[in-house]
Amino acid sequence: MVREGYKQTKVGVIPEDWDATTLGSVAEVIMGQSPKGTSYNRDGNGLPLINGPTEFTKKYPIKVQWTTEPTKLCKPLDLLLCVRGSSTGRMNIANDEFCLGRGVAAIRANSKANTEYLTYQVHLAVEKLLALSAGSTFPSVDSKAIKSIPVPCPRPEEQRSIAQALSDVDALIASLDKLIAKKRYLKTATMQQLLTGKKRLPGFGEGKGERQTEIGVIPEDWEVNSLGEITEYIKGFAFKSSDFQAYGVRVIRVSDTTFDFIKNESEIFIDEKKAKNFRKWAMREGDLIISTVGSKPPMYDSMVGKATFVDAKNANSLLNQNAVIIRCKDWSLEAQVFLHNHLRQPKYIDHIEKIFRGNANQASITLKELFNFLIPTPKGKEEQREIATVLSDMDAEIAALETRLAKTQALKQGMMQELLTGKTRLV
Repeated sequence: MVREGYKQTKVGVIPEDWDATTLGSVAEVIMGQSPKGTSYNRDGNGLPLINGPTEFTKKYPIKVQWTTEPTKLCKPLDLLLCVRGSSTGRMNIANDEFCLGRGVAAIRANSKANTEYLTYQVHLAVEKLLALSAGSTFPSVDSKAIKSIPVPCPRPEEQRSIAQALSDVDALIASLDKLIAKKRYLKTATMQQLLTGKKRLPGFGEGKGERQTEIGVIPEDWEVNSLGEITEYIKGFAFKSSDFQAYGVRVIRVSDTTFDFIKNESEIFIDEKKAKNFRKWAMREGDLIISTVGSKPPMYDSMVGKATFVDAKNANSLLNQNAVIIRCKDWSLEAQVFLHNHLRQPKYIDHIEKIFRGNANQASITLKELFNFLIPTPKGKEEQREIATVLSDMDAEIAALETRLAKTQALKQGMMQELLTGKTRLV
């Protein structure tokens, strides 16, 4: 039963004073058309050209190439939509006049609608838009499919109010993104200073000089050790796929690990009773998992040699094959944090690039070569603990901001569902 003040329409239940229409009725859709290849240039001659995701960023497109023979054009504030290939459905906002290649369409509101409001409506309709795609491997959408997107349409003033409310949330998301990027940059710079001894924390290094070593200049009260000298390891166990089930004790695979965390999608488990026979491969909080197979460096989540920190949630999980558990011989949580940060440095990535074997998608490393990696370390354990604490605190601050960002993004999705369907009214 439809509640009072609402009506059932082809676009769903909407307020009685809203119109049930389609995107084609309230906006002009301009499908791109690629200009002649001979007109392309990177010298800034003519109009900037958008061919697709190559020019897209999070919000506004960048200018990469130009054409002296433009075809279809967009205007500033038009909604830009990728309509071909794997990036179909991706959107940007035009901040200048561009020529549109065949992989892009522009959507421009007419007098009945607000472009920013329609942008949010199209965002909400992306999944339905992709369902209309002509192909699964190389999806695409045509003008007819775009124009047929259903749009609940209130009066222009209410459209503006809805767009403003959602825009305010977008601004908060953007500010959090910017702050997280700044904090990550600061963490990287701090790591490079503290982990090499170039900067000492208060209470350490007074009156001490420096000395030259095989890895460069370090404080004279530090030492250089190989990874193999300061750690112990356990190779992952080759569990049988027939043992895997949907509950029990978790088994961590290389594909579950990233540089930053252990993923919790597509988890696999073995029976709790069977798991008692594999206690040797049970991990502690703070253990490091290093993958011995993967893809060619540099730093990305499938990279061979990446080091993943085991959090409290995944403690007691079992490690599958093609990876090793790494523990400092002088074990402490702080020592593990200190070591993990060393294994995120450019010098470590360079080391993996030198020792990996195979090709871009199927690379491997030997433990012997892995353990030759050299690490500068304070002789005093207290300094090592203090450095680890500083870096952990910075990680915690970044994690808190990322949690806030995720909650804000979820809030925006909820707001879109409420405001763009008229379930919640602002005017």
